[in-house]
Amino acid sequence: MRFAYRRSIVSLVRLLFLASLIALFYLGWHEGYEQTLFFNFGNYVVLFSYSVMLLVFMNVYGGLRVGSVRVTNLLLSCFFALLFANFFIYFELSLIAREMLSTVPLLVTFGGQVLLALVGCVAMNAVYYALNDARQVVAIYSGDEDDARVIEKMSQFNRRFTVTETVDARQPLDVLIARIDPYDSVLLGRMEPDTRKAVFQYCYRSGKRINILPDSMEIALCVATKTQIFDTPILLCKNRELTPEQRLIKRITDIVISSLGIVILGPLMLLIALAIKLHDGGPVFYRQARLTLGGRTFSIIKFRSMRVDADKGLAKDELRAVSNDPRVTRIGALLRPYRLDEIPQLFNVLTGEMSIVGPRPERVEHYTLYTQELPEFALRLRVKAGLTGYAQIYGRYNTTPRDKLNMDLFYTEDFSILQDIRLLFMTLKILFVRESAEGFGGETEQVDLDALTNPQNKKKEDAKVG
Repeated sequence: MRFAYRRSIVSLVRLLFLASLIALFYLGWHEGYEQTLFFNFGNYVVLFSYSVMLLVFMNVYGGLRVGSVRVTNLLLSCFFALLFANFFIYFELSLIAREMLSTVPLLVTFGGQVLLALVGCVAMNAVYYALNDARQVVAIYSGDEDDARVIEKMSQFNRRFTVTETVDARQPLDVLIARIDPYDSVLLGRMEPDTRKAVFQYCYRSGKRINILPDSMEIALCVATKTQIFDTPILLCKNRELTPEQRLIKRITDIVISSLGIVILGPLMLLIALAIKLHDGGPVFYRQARLTLGGRTFSIIKFRSMRVDADKGLAKDELRAVSNDPRVTRIGALLRPYRLDEIPQLFNVLTGEMSIVGPRPERVEHYTLYTQELPEFALRLRVKAGLTGYAQIYGRYNTTPRDKLNMDLFYTEDFSILQDIRLLFMTLKILFVRESAEGFGGETEQVDLDALTNPQNKKKEDAKVG
């Protein structure tokens, strides 16, 4: 069942949630920092300032993405949004008081807000799913294994999507349309361009929701500039590199952040180095050839998290991270989930081989292998490799090359300094999401789409085998 005003109701719930968090801040501020209160409109200015900061950080971290992410992820997003909003408002209040204020009242307020966020996130999700049934989705693709995995992932969001049917896109167009008709949502995978265009046009005219697995051209069109020649609309893909001003700002930012990071994290790096050395007596650092801007090769520096002879006897296509990898040392098992093994890359950033934000630096062997099947994978080398970035935040170690490419194209095609700042803030959150550090599964399993879309058949087959 779908209510006519469900979007308005969900938006109202979000607004009430934000208002409750702001009201709790106001209470803590009013009771804990009386010396910062004004007599007239100054209080409204401070309250407005806090509201804007909270809204900005909620947007950065996705703290209001009700129905799009799990409750735990939603709560973590709210936690970081509140953390930074309160952090900056503390300095604003200290400036008003002209002294460094006690942090106790704000910490108590922050604790109360986190508890309220826990209740609020659960309540918002409950309201969302009470008003929105799972969408019935028909997936159309041509047998591509990567597409099959996307369909499997979509099926895991069973409260939001129900992949009811999968259809082979190689069938005649009239057959495809007949299969599409009963559904209100469609997932378009890889298929012949003419078929894809015809199916898209039909779904668009029919008012159906269209989920598209994009290629590089479609990603470029997403950020194309809208212009016109006289009365003819034109989409302009500028296809240009970073401007000199952007490169300068990015480089200055890299130097400042990497220098501060090395100084602040220096004691931690010494402890990790000592732990690695005492564990097995091997080298502390692991160096490996990686690719950066323009295909240039450099030696990446990481804390060694595997045995000294980890790569011995392995073929080139086997040199990749896997889940529960027996080659990982006990120290490495502690470092990897929180990306602590990557801290030494700050030295790569300081020397200019990497940037703080950019595509993950790829191994030479992997790059050669990927570009054989996916030539546009080379587009990732149009910007300098990064310590963090779009694919590092939203992807995993075992993200497919095609998905990794598409995520990096989202970044490179729509580059801005503001986007870099947003990704930096997001990096702090991703350190607490263990799934992002998962490796590749050992053997690549075939996805049984028939079992996904027809679970009754699967149960009957299992009963027969039993």
